[in-house]
This record gives sequence, C-alpha cells and structure tokens, in this order.
Amino acid sequence: MRDCDHAGHRRYTRRVFANGTVHYCVQCIKCLRVVKLDEHQNRPFIRFNEIPLGKTIFQFIDAGDDE
Repeated sequence: MRDCDHAGHRRYTRRVFANGTVHYCVQCIKCLRVVKLDEHQNRPFIRFNEIPLGKTIFQFIDAGDDE
C-alpha cells in the first residue's frame, strides 16, 4: 500500500461509473485515491454545488488507466 499525504496534489474530479451515474470527488493526483476532506464532512463523493466557483473540474483518472 502506497503512503501519501495528498498535500498539494488534490483536484476536483468528475467520475462516471459503468452504469452512467456521475459523481464528483477530490482526487489525489499523486496516488490517484479519492481524498476525504473535513470541509466535505469526510465524504468520498460530494455534490456539484460544493465545488468552489471557478475551480476546474477534471476527468477522474482510474489507477488502472494507461496515460
């Protein structure tokens, strides 16, 4: 298991699951894990309106995807 502090490596992402549902989360771009933050009550997925205005929303990177 990789050890990562997620500091300075987070971004808001949009994740589309196989069944077509869309979820928003904060993803660590260093280890690719979903990050739970206090400001979102430590939930893995957040509502769209919880993303600060002006923030770019990236496509979720699956750990199994080739870059």
